[in-house]
Amino acid sequence: MKKYSLIISNKLLQTHNPKPLKGLKNHISSKSPLGDLGVMGAIAILFFLTSFRLSAQFSGGSGTEQDPYQIKSRQDMEALADSVNYGNNWSKGKYFKLIKDIDDTVKTVIGKPVKGNQGDYDYDFSYVFQGVFDGNNHKITLALNDNPGFTGLFSHIFNAKIHNLIVDGYIKKITADYKEPEYFYNWTGGIVGYAINSEISYCTNICDIDVKFVCVGGIAGHSEESVISYCKNYGKVEAGYVDGLVGGIVGHNDIGN
Repeated sequence: MKKYSLIISNKLLQTHNPKPLKGLKNHISSKSPLGDLGVMGAIAILFFLTSFRLSAQFSGGSGTEQDPYQIKSRQDMEALADSVNYGNNWSKGKYFKLIKDIDDTVKTVIGKPVKGNQGDYDYDFSYVFQGVFDGNNHKITLALNDNPGFTGLFSHIFNAKIHNLIVDGYIKKITADYKEPEYFYNWTGGIVGYAINSEISYCTNICDIDVKFVCVGGIAGHSEESVISYCKNYGKVEAGYVDGLVGGIVGHNDIGN
């Protein structure tokens, strides 16, 4: 029986057609019969491999409401941050559930808003959390040091739901960012830095927050058109900016509850 091999590398995707496809970083060797599948077949295989990698990076689950991704370690949280921060709208419509306390300090912020080109306050939120995170009444311990801009367990959430989550540990910001207009982007909360069109409920912050930011809250730094309900703060919340907005639950609320 004739043997074939599948070769994956960092080069462009190639089939028997010698002209490569721009923008794709893998290729299938012309020695493989997969090349006969053509471009669409090759893309389907790569999509399968990518999907398998994403589903295998957590401790279980498939990301649906009935079978949420299971989170139980710092490695799972880092995998979530990596998927959200570098996957275009990756978390949209996905479900996550914390199945045990994470005492191994989490140092990675989930979400990475990308600056847009329509002015100082324009952001692309394709790389922020847009799913449903059920803390399941478990705790995550944070150790966030000198993170820029949006800071919290989640930097920014959009059309998201977070509930039944406890955070402790600390968030510190040593460097002050008071330069106009960038300092307006400095929002910090134990759960989330900036929430828009989202729901946060039954969450508790025990995390101590000491930052040089403008809007600081125990749960959220800034809330816009969002609902924050049945949340508690037991952490110390401090902001080093003289005109900063500081609150036990929310630093600044804009058209929300």
